[in-house]
Amino acid sequence: MNINRSKVLDLPVDEQTFSAGYYGGGNTPRPRLKIGQPFGALQMYKALGLDEHGDVVYWDASGNGSIGAEDKVLVNNLQPKFTGGLNLGVSWKGLSLFGQLSFTYGGKVYNCDEQFTRTTELAYTGVMKNKPDYILDRWTTENKSSRYPRFVIGAHGPQGETGWNDKPSTLYLFDASFLKLNKLTLSYRLPAAWISALNMTQCSLYISGENLFTVKNKDLNIPDPEAALNSGIAQKSTPSPRSLMFGFDLTF
Repeated sequence: MNINRSKVLDLPVDEQTFSAGYYGGGNTPRPRLKIGQPFGALQMYKALGLDEHGDVVYWDASGNGSIGAEDKVLVNNLQPKFTGGLNLGVSWKGLSLFGQLSFTYGGKVYNCDEQFTRTTELAYTGVMKNKPDYILDRWTTENKSSRYPRFVIGAHGPQGETGWNDKPSTLYLFDASFLKLNKLTLSYRLPAAWISALNMTQCSLYISGENLFTVKNKDLNIPDPEAALNSGIAQKSTPSPRSLMFGFDLTF
């Protein structure tokens, strides 16, 4: 198990952007480095919930009565506090079972994919892009307890902005802790009496699977939190493939 702690000790300036390689222009959280803070902080708005109309309420950090860039806050603790793995093996007579687990605890992931999936802006073709079915979970007059804002096109929110509900905010920040079964192998070594006539000293049959399942935050709508582990941002990331293999090992 590894304990992950970091702190920025020195910079040419007190605070600076260390990467801007995310689609969406200024409507994405900005990765920041700040002296005295952990590595990998993101700058975004702090979402306080939804108002009575189903629009997002943002924290007015500046206290000037309106929401603007000056109200963005620095969110730390994106990197996991603990990472680790566990190898397990058991044998009985000719049977062997081996498993490999990995886990992280305490990190956070900003789901950039979900932020842009939930936008109601039209594509350049004049129609709206296809959406996954999880966007059906949003505020309606019958579902006021939803985490996500209402479906609305055009100006909305207290400042009458078309993208009010789509601002980069803690609304799309999730616990990224997970437990993953990386590998599981079941093998059987045939008895020597069965294979001696074939001039073999050993013959084993096995079935093995990789990336079999991941236990994660059910509200995090990405298939594999590990893919976003380094940057803290889930953006068009390709999940690890799942594979199943059969085979045999022969020794003559």
